[in-house]
Amino acid sequence: MSGVEGWDQNLDLTREATEVDEFNLWKDLGNQSLRRGDFERAEQAYARAESLKPDSDVLKVNLGTLAIQRGDVSQAVDHFRDAVRINPENDRGWLGLALVHRSFGDIDLAWANLEKSIDLNPELESGLWLAVDWAQRDGRFSWTLEKLTAHTQRWQHQSPFGLSLVRLLLDCGRIYQAQAQLQSVVDLRGRCSLAQELESELRSLLKVQAHRL
Repeated sequence: MSGVEGWDQNLDLTREATEVDEFNLWKDLGNQSLRRGDFERAEQAYARAESLKPDSDVLKVNLGTLAIQRGDVSQAVDHFRDAVRINPENDRGWLGLALVHRSFGDIDLAWANLEKSIDLNPELESGLWLAVDWAQRDGRFSWTLEKLTAHTQRWQHQSPFGLSLVRLLLDCGRIYQAQAQLQSVVDLRGRCSLAQELESELRSLLKVQAHRL
């Protein structure tokens, strides 16, 4: 019995017990298979979901993610483009485009797509982590600093970006802002090993700064 046939039997049993959104069921089965690394089964489930809702922007993002996992970047970009064509406010579709354009070497377009994604959803943590990484790689600090500052102000100690903000402030030479941000994080969350490392680096930089005055 094939995997799809087995799913069909399970789906029939589920229908007898309760009303089921069949599209979401197939989509979720695809997501589960993708997380397990079972790309073939994920593709089968997504295909069933797509037959029910061919214009689902959410599913297009999932298909793009599957294509990336399989190393098919050209197919991934088609799916992500479809997602934002269907729904221009799909933040994850823009994030997917950012990733594939970066892989093509188009840094400016990748940044534009990433900024669009975060502008649509300032709470998209996967996008913010990507922005931190790219800011350090490319030396593009201003926009990322603005977004991380806003996030940490909104979420205070619950924001996971407090120390990343300190790191970026140090990287772009804003020593006193970094000092104030680090103190804020320590006051709220205590001193973890990374905070201690940043404190040590900050003390060294402040000594150098003092000698220059």
